[in-house]
Amino acid sequence: MDNVEGGREATNKLIEWGHRKIGIITGPIETHTFYDRLIGYQMALKENNIEVQEDLIAYGEDFRQQNGVQGVTTLLGKNKNVTAIFACDDFIALGALNKLHELGIRVPEDISLIGYTDLPIAVQTMPPLTTMKVDRVALGEMVARLALDIMAGKIVKPVHIKMFAEVIVRESVKNLNNQ
Repeated sequence: MDNVEGGREATNKLIEWGHRKIGIITGPIETHTFYDRLIGYQMALKENNIEVQEDLIAYGEDFRQQNGVQGVTTLLGKNKNVTAIFACDDFIALGALNKLHELGIRVPEDISLIGYTDLPIAVQTMPPLTTMKVDRVALGEMVARLALDIMAGKIVKPVHIKMFAEVIVRESVKNLNNQ
């Protein structure tokens, strides 16, 4: 999975919709998944001449909903002008959505929110979550094929295969260009 490109694409979509003050809530930065998504976020900002601001980054310890709750608290405690949040995982986004509702902040009217993974629950949230879809079935099939090829001796060197996530637009992101 190309998580750098996925993080970049999620952030670029928010920028395309007019957002400039984009916060990010990561999972554990020690893992390649979340580190790469953060790098993609930073790349997109730089490519669009938007300053990467440390006060718009909430570093998470895990990928549970509580991380999203804490991330929103951290982001809004540092920067009141956030117009969008990129949650690096849908579980994190669920926690963020709950905290925003608890604070009386409307999604997407006041703050837009985009997640990552496209978990089945993403369509059941209020509002339904815009997210980056990871094709888990295709990923599982590819891993199974690689494992069989390795066991059969067909692959002896490390293999690098890229899979990309795609933006699934639902209702949690406001297009600021349409105001």
